[in-house]
Amino acid sequence: MGLSDFQPNRRLLDFPNDLLALADHLAIERFAILAYSLGGIHGLACARAISERLTKVGIVSGAALFTEPELMTNINEGTRKFLTMPRDNPFAARLFLGMMAGMIRFAPKLMTASAASNLPAPDRPIAADSKFQAGFVYMLREALRNGTRGAFDESLLAVTDYGFRLQDIQAPIQLWHGEADQNVPVEMARFAESALPKCEAGFYPNEGHLSLFKKYAAEFIRALV
Repeated sequence: MGLSDFQPNRRLLDFPNDLLALADHLAIERFAILAYSLGGIHGLACARAISERLTKVGIVSGAALFTEPELMTNINEGTRKFLTMPRDNPFAARLFLGMMAGMIRFAPKLMTASAASNLPAPDRPIAADSKFQAGFVYMLREALRNGTRGAFDESLLAVTDYGFRLQDIQAPIQLWHGEADQNVPVEMARFAESALPKCEAGFYPNEGHLSLFKKYAAEFIRALV
């Protein structure tokens, strides 16, 4: 969230308007978007709301359908607790985010080690890289720079009704997903592939949540431009 103002009662479908404001400011009429991880649901929201401005929509490891309980079987326990806590126990979620902000400030190595402990084998070498760890810490510091309210609300959006159905998205979607992903299980991507009217999906055996993007980023970007 960085220095963005907090927006009360924010919905997932508010994000496309933010993106259009940026595109208009930069005088960009049409553009492609690449959505990664939990950003995938924001990519789907854009495909639903502003398809006329989009040339292509790519989603990497991001068919995060946490509103579908039956698709959460293979998600790692740490991710499950983090995402469902704002809905199931708001007080605990706010407390946890506050603790996270403190750990990022005073014990960043402990924070990165904790996050890496839940990752599958393909992702662990990436999480052990010092440059990755520095970027991860920087990302979290920026996310919580203005406090925890934004992070709490964004987490809550991931597990509540999105405000649209996948079946109503008419924009073409390109999905790329690792079959060893335990943050966003591959079952979610396969469900999205079947529900989206215009979808091409590529599935990668033995790739996780981090390793897929690390290895194939250039290929994904070429497909969009």
